[in-house]
Amino acid sequence: DMDETADAVVIGGGVMGCSILYNLAAKGVERPVLFERGGLGAGSSGRSQAILRMHYSNEVTTRMAWQSLDAFKHFEEITGLSSGYVKTGYLLIAGPEDRSALFENVAAQQRMGVSTEVLTAEDVEEAAPGFFIRDSEMCAFESESGYVDPYAVMRGYAQCAQSMRATVHMGVGVEGVEVIGGAVKSVFTSRGRVSTPVVIVATGPWSRTFLEKIGLDVPLETVRHQVVALERTEGIPRHSTVGDLVNSFSARSDEGGQTLVGIGETEIATPEDYDEGIGVGVAMEVAAAVASRMPAMSRARIGQGWS
Repeated sequence: DMDETADAVVIGGGVMGCSILYNLAAKGVERPVLFERGGLGAGSSGRSQAILRMHYSNEVTTRMAWQSLDAFKHFEEITGLSSGYVKTGYLLIAGPEDRSALFENVAAQQRMGVSTEVLTAEDVEEAAPGFFIRDSEMCAFESESGYVDPYAVMRGYAQCAQSMRATVHMGVGVEGVEVIGGAVKSVFTSRGRVSTPVVIVATGPWSRTFLEKIGLDVPLETVRHQVVALERTEGIPRHSTVGDLVNSFSARSDEGGQTLVGIGETEIATPEDYDEGIGVGVAMEVAAAVASRMPAMSRARIGQGWS
């Protein structure tokens, strides 16, 4: 029930794997095949806040984010399906210790053509209403940024790839890669061996352990990232997407009345045995931090949480 040869094998059906599969097919690779042991987005992609931002201190990352924004905006023309792109604006808030870095980053991003600007506390009220900004804080604002629907992006890329020459196998795990004389020969899957000269590992936090099996030590560390959903009850207005360096959270508000707040990127954890939930204490702290930055959110209710 499986084609036993492929021109390239992609392992992992998250946003990276699906995008890679689409791009291989679009660039003329005859038979690219993707294997995903669960369903699309079973790992990090499906749990993502899917925030689009351009503010990075690394030029390569900024350029990738800026070009990706263009792909998300024109996703329907590319794949036939919408990416669910919603333009909310992205507000980055920095304290005095990050002031010069913020200026340098914004100047570099502007040179690359990114639509971003430095705002004072007064400017913010106009560009992104509802935020409490101290005089000692500086902000950067990106008018085009926002978020996408991660499932729509994965589905769009996977379906479009399949309409070309690609194959997607769900519920099929890759157990190993056969390497002979330094060259890739095949992959061993839960449904048999598939010959291929190229394997692309897009298994996110599982990549290090997977690569170790074929004798490659890639020094990746995985961290636990927690997300708390706050319900904007009682007509609390939507707000711009925000990255708050002072209070260590990121938040985006969707049209359905939810604000997804992400915190914590310091706790080293492995995907096999990490805490996938979120503590009540943490959820309360997050809600308080968000309310201190957006006073209207003090009336929000704590919904579900995950990691």
